[in-house]
Amino acid sequence: MGNCNASCFSNEKYITQPKLINVQDIENILVSRHSIYKEKSFSHESHSPQSFSNINIENITVKDQTINGSKLDILQPKLEKKIIVPNLVNISLSPSSFQKTHSSLKTNEDLIKSTLGIYELRSLPPIYFCNGSIYIGQWKNGLKEGCGVLAWPDGSRYEGSFINDKANGLGKLTHAEGDIYEGQWIDDKANGQGTYLYADGRIYKGNWLNDIQNGRGLEIWPDGVKYQGEFVEGKKNGNGMLCFADGSVYQGDFLKNEIEGFGVHLSEEKTYEGFWKCNKMHGKGKLLYNDGRVYEGVFQEDWLEGVGRLKWKDGRRFIGEFNEGKQHGKGVLILKDGEKKVGVWEKGNKKSWLENEEEYINECLEFEKRLV
Repeated sequence: MGNCNASCFSNEKYITQPKLINVQDIENILVSRHSIYKEKSFSHESHSPQSFSNINIENITVKDQTINGSKLDILQPKLEKKIIVPNLVNISLSPSSFQKTHSSLKTNEDLIKSTLGIYELRSLPPIYFCNGSIYIGQWKNGLKEGCGVLAWPDGSRYEGSFINDKANGLGKLTHAEGDIYEGQWIDDKANGQGTYLYADGRIYKGNWLNDIQNGRGLEIWPDGVKYQGEFVEGKKNGNGMLCFADGSVYQGDFLKNEIEGFGVHLSEEKTYEGFWKCNKMHGKGKLLYNDGRVYEGVFQEDWLEGVGRLKWKDGRRFIGEFNEGKQHGKGVLILKDGEKKVGVWEKGNKKSWLENEEEYINECLEFEKRLV
């Protein structure tokens, strides 16, 4: 959550000496708006996380995308309800607001004590804490409760719901460096549904667990790259769809932010279906080229490697050894009329034909049967 996660909310203690700033305008806004908030019931009860349990990003719209003549459904999650954070106080705190001054005004300690034993929401003038932060909003029984604004000297700011002195319910946290989180909170941490806008233009919409992306979510980059799928502890993990800036799409397994496991990658040039490791084709797979060629066999770090079969559009087939994506070693070439010829290839070029290789031909044909 950046510089102002749970640590921003913890260890706040009111100062015992008053600090004097010009807050008359702020107090006037607070008083004028208090009745509005009361009428709209902006209380901790109406804005608890449970109140928004029906928000669901699994509801989706579908946008058709065609690659190699096939339609691919691109899923775009949307919130069933738009999260609206109550704007308790429209205030602008200048640097001078955080300066330590003294006056004969009632101390913060006395102001907060005046709410002890009172279990109805009560608004107080601005309260200043030892860490330099300022809180303007509602209190109950000596604790921040209801709606309020908590601002820090570095420009960070939280506005939203409080329960038991902590951010709970719906709220918006703006970091000093420009990042913004808006969504659900539990005990000073992002929990539940929320949207995070990064200063560099990235966007994340989805589930959070203790300030970390966890569950289903959608992540969008400024260059148009999109990921929709599962997150575990802040990383892409599980099943998901990754749409690249060039229009190609991967659908399949992820492991700790890497494409790993089984998946399908579609692009204008080719389609691959098979296993991946560390973002590369690795293991058994099938590769379809846009010129009609089809390779089935083993891949190693994006290369055709080991024993496999290459089919041409005109019906010819090569079954044999590959190295770095090319025919390399012994193999059998089956022509369109069914004639079988065994030979030796080097870097994709035939070097010689071999005679009396019936046993090898049978082995290759048995290998081909296992591909079906």
